[in-house]
Amino acid sequence: MSKVDNEQELQNKIIQIRYLENYLTDLVNKENFIAASLNDLENAEATIDTLSKEKSFDTLVYIGGGMYAPSKIDNLSKVLVNVGSNVVIEKSFNDAQTYLKERKIEVRRALNELTQQRQQVAYALQALKENVENIIKESQSE
Repeated sequence: MSKVDNEQELQNKIIQIRYLENYLTDLVNKENFIAASLNDLENAEATIDTLSKEKSFDTLVYIGGGMYAPSKIDNLSKVLVNVGSNVVIEKSFNDAQTYLKERKIEVRRALNELTQQRQQVAYALQALKENVENIIKESQSE
């Protein structure tokens, strides 16, 4: 292979490395977001479990600007569930728990898929970097 071909191949591989690094960063960010969503669902599940055992509940309500107002929840038989597209449905605690369990399954599935995809990209990136190192070594030995 000529020196010009080696340089062109090296430039192409460096572009691929940059692309894969950016893609890997995006995947990690998505993975972190989905993991936070899963944590949010688990917290909601624990809160609903606690609420279902109480007659009333003192809490703080966020009113914006870093401020909270004390509040008391007296009706603990139902919760409002955002089911997507700004649609909110009233559900019993049992129905809400079922909904949360189903959502957690979906979120875990998405997280697993992203994790697998991230691992594949990381392996491809590592192989590409090793390939570039070999091309550089070969060109230096010529």
